[in-house]
Parts: sequence; structure tokens; C-alpha cells
Amino acid sequence: MSICAQSAHKEEHSRYPRPDVSERLMEDRVSKSEAEETLALHIRARGLPQPERQYKFAAPDRKWAADFAWPDHRLCVEVEGFGHHKLNRYFGDVEKYNEMTQRGWWLLRVTSAMVKDGRAYQTLERFFGMWRDRSWEEGEEAECDGNS
Repeated sequence: MSICAQSAHKEEHSRYPRPDVSERLMEDRVSKSEAEETLALHIRARGLPQPERQYKFAAPDRKWAADFAWPDHRLCVEVEGFGHHKLNRYFGDVEKYNEMTQRGWWLLRVTSAMVKDGRAYQTLERFFGMWRDRSWEEGEEAECDGNS
């Protein structure tokens, strides 16, 4: 593409700028702490097992905390906040998630939007239902119809 064509292409697309990802996220933004409190209230109201909040665990040269943890079930839930637009925080969280799974923990990641619309609780209810049934231990695959 010639320099003139590149300039025209750039000008054409600058007239109709695509929304920035951060702008789209801000539209439905709920603060992480608000989402965590809402999730905690719904867990209690729905009669699910009570988690430990800000469950601490350490790795060599690192100290981390999971937003919610059920140590008896080896389950952690992380509520993803808006901070992931910061690359260094994202990389640190990836390290934390990898460490959790390498230690044999189940890790569920939910967004503020999932807390707000109920998908986070549905995910937890499915997990605890599977745990009760132990369907994964019997070699059965959990049903997934795309609507769960």
C-alpha cells in the first residue's frame, strides 16, 4: 500500500473509530469489591458452602490470595476486575492461576458481568452439584448443552 493509500486508509478509519476495549468494559463495569460482595451474598442466600475469603497461599518468592476458596473442595474462584487492562497485573494473575492448578486446585474465573447476571452462581451451583455426584471421578463427562 502506498503512503498516500495508507494515509487515506488511516483517515477513513479515524472518522469512525472502533470503540476501545476499555470503553466497552466500562459500560457494564462493577467494581471488583462490589462484585465480590454481591457474589458472597448470593452464595450465602443460595445455601452453598461458605468460602474462605482472600484465601492466602504462598509459592517460592510469592504470596497470593484467592478471592474465594473452598479448601475441602480444592476450589478457588477469582472475580476478574477491570485491572486486567494493566499488563503486569495480568501476567501476575496468570502465574497465580498456573500455580493454583499445578497444586491440584480447581479454578473458576468469573467477571463482574457474570456476577451481575447470575452466571457466576449457576457455575458454582453446577460445580457443587458435580462434586456431590462425583461425576468426573466415575469417568463420566459432565453434560454440556451450551445452555448451562
